[in-house]
Amino acid sequence: MLYTQLKFAIRNLWRNKFYSVINIGGLAVGIAVSMLILVFVGHELSFDRFHKNADNIYRVKVTFKFGEQEMQGTGMSAYMGPALQESTAGVKDYVRMFTSFNEKLAFKSDADHIFYEKRFVLADPSYFKVFSFPFLQGDPHTALDQPGKIVVSQSIAEKYFGDSDVLGRTLTLNNGLDFVISGVIKNAPSNASLAFDIIGPLQSLFAFQQLLNPDQKDDLLEVDNVVRPGSFQTYLHLANPSIQTSVLNNIPVLMRRGKISESEIKTHKFTLSALTDLHMGESTSGEARGISNVYIFAGVALLIILLALLNYMSLTTARATERAREVGVRKALGAFRGELIGQFYGESVLVTCLSFVLGFGLALLLRPIFFDRLDLQIDAAFMLSPIVVLPMLGLMLACIVLAGAYPSLVLSAFRPVEVLKGRFLKSSKGGIQIRQSITVFQFVASIVLVIAALVAQQQLSYLQSRKLGINKDQVLMMTPSAEGYHAFRNAVSQLNGIEKTGSASLALFKDYNSIFFVTSPINKKEVPLHTIGVDAGLIDILGLSWKIPPTDLKNTAGWEGKLVLNALAAKDLGVTSLAQASEVGSILGQPLVGVLNDFYFSEMSLNQKTPLAMSIVGEDFKGTLYLQLSKTADVQASMAAIGKLYKKHCPDKPFEYFFLDESFDTLFKAEDRMAKLFGIFTGLAIFISCLGLFGLAAYATARRAKEIGIRKVLGATVGNVMSLLSTEFLRPVLLAILIASPIAWYLMEQWLKKFTYRIEVEWWIFAAAGISVIVLALLTVSIQSLRTALANPVTAIKNE
Repeated sequence: MLYTQLKFAIRNLWRNKFYSVINIGGLAVGIAVSMLILVFVGHELSFDRFHKNADNIYRVKVTFKFGEQEMQGTGMSAYMGPALQESTAGVKDYVRMFTSFNEKLAFKSDADHIFYEKRFVLADPSYFKVFSFPFLQGDPHTALDQPGKIVVSQSIAEKYFGDSDVLGRTLTLNNGLDFVISGVIKNAPSNASLAFDIIGPLQSLFAFQQLLNPDQKDDLLEVDNVVRPGSFQTYLHLANPSIQTSVLNNIPVLMRRGKISESEIKTHKFTLSALTDLHMGESTSGEARGISNVYIFAGVALLIILLALLNYMSLTTARATERAREVGVRKALGAFRGELIGQFYGESVLVTCLSFVLGFGLALLLRPIFFDRLDLQIDAAFMLSPIVVLPMLGLMLACIVLAGAYPSLVLSAFRPVEVLKGRFLKSSKGGIQIRQSITVFQFVASIVLVIAALVAQQQLSYLQSRKLGINKDQVLMMTPSAEGYHAFRNAVSQLNGIEKTGSASLALFKDYNSIFFVTSPINKKEVPLHTIGVDAGLIDILGLSWKIPPTDLKNTAGWEGKLVLNALAAKDLGVTSLAQASEVGSILGQPLVGVLNDFYFSEMSLNQKTPLAMSIVGEDFKGTLYLQLSKTADVQASMAAIGKLYKKHCPDKPFEYFFLDESFDTLFKAEDRMAKLFGIFTGLAIFISCLGLFGLAAYATARRAKEIGIRKVLGATVGNVMSLLSTEFLRPVLLAILIASPIAWYLMEQWLKKFTYRIEVEWWIFAAAGISVIVLALLTVSIQSLRTALANPVTAIKNE
């Protein structure tokens, strides 16, 4: 029985190759895209769930207000973790981590292996007890029990030494602090928030701080001995989630024991963030992600597979007349409806399985391109994990059930008497309306995606092209070693193509600046001031403009040791002229020399208005070096010359540089990913919708071939015939535009609300989307319409 049904199904597919290709091809594309999106969604939702204690690990977070601005932080005092474990039942363990490095860290194994490392952390020995990072070599219980030890990932071991057998070998930090490798761990999986490659013991913190700042006198582990915000990210391993309430209730008690003022206790609200929520809320680097985008992508995946399934169902039921007599004859010969349902379901299963196999192959083929274009890093092993395999099997089962249900029920319901007497066509009006509804739905979805793609791209362009108040073109940033800093700066300034040099305490749009809180002596307002150290050369490179210029603009040497505010800081502090310089200087510690117009300098300043104070440093300052390349400079030749000088003067540090405009663009990684995904999804949705429309048009024109032939014999022109056929399919597209426009407007307005600086959704976006879809639909239908209109009418009517 099954063999017979399979044979019938294969014959039917082979007999109708054109429609089989449309059905299988459309489903395969939809399945392939859905598979790729499901991998991405599954990966995002699986972050940090590989840890054995994942459901019971929490990070302490604090929110407080200063003046009108609400601030958030994850830095806690060194005493927070030990105090909570000692005083709160159910706190099984804690891990403190220090990642607040204001200088780039260069590790060296020998003269030929020197690299900057960003994924470095100092942590408590309990790090490997609380978190699940498997060891390849070494003992996790003793790996961080003494200063000077270090644990590295397998990739770091191979990067510096060529193999992973590296126990007892030495890595030197910034050419001054030696660490002995005490353990090698597996590389962190791609779905890990805490993906550190080098983990050192927290007991080495003081030596580390003295290396970076020889004037450092205080050990943070010793002096930070009260419960309050501080410098250490603190993770707690709780016995169960219900302990959270006890922990949060205990923090104010511990703060009072440390004699913290009641005003500070009341203004600081502590919360616990679940480890498994960090990636979707706020990662350890502070990158806001949000789960909304993941839900959007999951919804789009379901929408695309639904469009493909509707294509199959619509085209299968549209061709019902060709199967009607077969059903009538088989029923007349005694076939039961259940048998017919089984046969048609079998055909659907065959089509779905073929589509799934083809879609899986297509997904594998497109995976590298998809991941590369969206800058996704997903381990190959993750592709075989249950979180991927089970949804794939669920997708296949859902496709089989949905694809076969409607067509099998419709085709098996034909009444043999009506069919054999030719009355079937008279009762098929309901099916036509259903297919038109499906077409409308498909194009509604396509138009919504077109509008979403246009809005996302416009918002991204607006964010990237709005006036920043600074010059970011042809500006290079790097951090030379302290020993060769000034020699390198002097040498590089003499190169052809280098117009100016400047220096700052950080790399704009990459590093995090310091914040301190002051109360204005002028208006008594509380102001959180963001601070940066810069020299006069950087102000010139960035092309910053003055709101209140210094008394002597040319005497930049006289600015050293003084302060420059941005316009917002001056406004918040109540500064209106340089006559108030002494008043402001009394609370800022430096006299005011001028006020600059506002400009954007960090990710935070792009999202909210940010008061800024810049301390003007002298010639002996050694920070991030900025180089202004001339517009006519040969960038490749200039970089080669700069690299040569860098190796000469800074041999102990790797040559690493960034362009300011590229650093700025990376801030919009999430928005860029969203725009790219919407572009891809839109193209695929339109392709699937047009593929279905093409199939329906082909079948409709074939059914009306005799009618068209008679019309042509009676004098109808090619234009008349094309207009007649195209209009039939244009109506549902126009209706779809009317339905999709308000839906798209509402959805994009909700999405744009998360942006402080945003575009308005303008009318031309809807017009462009509508016109583009109409043109594509007309082109799709016209291919079949033109073929039918040009056909010889005698061929169409000779069988009558």
